[in-house]
Amino acid sequence: GGINCEALQPYLDPPIVVSNCVITGNSAFGPGGGAYGGGVLSAQIVDCELRGNTAQFGGGVAEGWIRRCVIVDNAAENGGGASEIYGEAGGFEYYSCKLDNCLLVGNRAQFNGGGVYACDLSNCTVAGNSAGQAGGGLYGFFVIQVQSPSRAINSIVYSNTSPSDANFVDYACNFENSCT
Repeated sequence: GGINCEALQPYLDPPIVVSNCVITGNSAFGPGGGAYGGGVLSAQIVDCELRGNTAQFGGGVAEGWIRRCVIVDNAAENGGGASEIYGEAGGFEYYSCKLDNCLLVGNRAQFNGGGVYACDLSNCTVAGNSAGQAGGGLYGFFVIQVQSPSRAINSIVYSNTSPSDANFVDYACNFENSCT
């Protein structure tokens, strides 16, 4: 992908911070076409635009603490805009993908989570995204290790498309003060 900012010792080292960037036109065979953060303690992506990136998971960004970013027109198998990496949530860090005050528009997933796959959202707008199977806007994931589903707090998840559960997959998402 474009940027790999995984810290070697995330509990000991300060997080890597990438800010005020335009990250566009990158691709990754694995996670994070635009950026791979390695978890909320490893990396923070702040005030960036992630556009036109592709990956297996998280076309725009995979893992990390994503703040005040615009994530637009990215594509992936799962999590077109942003993604946790399937199966890793809760193993090393309880919440490996967190988005605060972000806009996710026009992202696409071949399978699930056109906008977001298995991340926590706070004060985000997820609109106009699409998925080939389910969760055009948000595909939640139940983190077995911590008994916690994905969360959307004070967020808007609206006008997304997929054959099943266009805006979100309801069995694996908790919505608090959010609109769909």
